[in-house]
Amino acid sequence: MKNNEDGAQVYIDPMNIRIGRGRILWGTATETNRERFPAGWVLPGGFRTRDEDEARAWAKWINEVSK
Repeated sequence: MKNNEDGAQVYIDPMNIRIGRGRILWGTATETNRERFPAGWVLPGGFRTRDEDEARAWAKWINEVSK
């Protein structure tokens, strides 16, 4: 993210997936505390995937349990 102090940019990324109330955000590659995170959709628990079907399945599940 460039020049984004409030972190809101992550919510408008065109790679984000939203199904009803279920939202899976796209995370860019990052490194923190000597840990590397590849670019991908950020799943519950902080796991990342490059599999769009998996990310969509999670968004659908989140939507279902949020009703």
